[in-house]
Amino acid sequence: MKTKQRPNKISLINVIQNTEGIYVDKSNTNLSTINSNNIYSVEPNFKRKDNDWYLLLINTVKRTIYVFKIPSNDNIYSKLYRREKNNKYRLIFDLDDLTFEDKLSGVKFDNFLKVECNYYKDSLIFK
Repeated sequence: MKTKQRPNKISLINVIQNTEGIYVDKSNTNLSTINSNNIYSVEPNFKRKDNDWYLLLINTVKRTIYVFKIPSNDNIYSKLYRREKNNKYRLIFDLDDLTFEDKLSGVKFDNFLKVECNYYKDSLIFK
């Protein structure tokens, strides 16, 4: 059976808060599951830099959620690939790279990793 591509954001955040006790602001969060090209791909808007930004990368094979918190106005934003026409950044991550290096900018996100959160069944996040 094929897993749904897009998890429910509120259910996902609840799993993180209930298992790890970490607050995630749903209004300033982007997430990615493994896409059809076998990578994580995220396009946060430029306003993300104005507040602490939460990035959730979900490995649906390992049932692991990688939770990142990037501080507001961090200098990382000036290094990210920008899609000016869309007012968005573009980030691409390989699945097996645990330094979480964005392939477009070369920026490593491992310093922003707060927790690896495991979930035991898909129905917890896919609703």
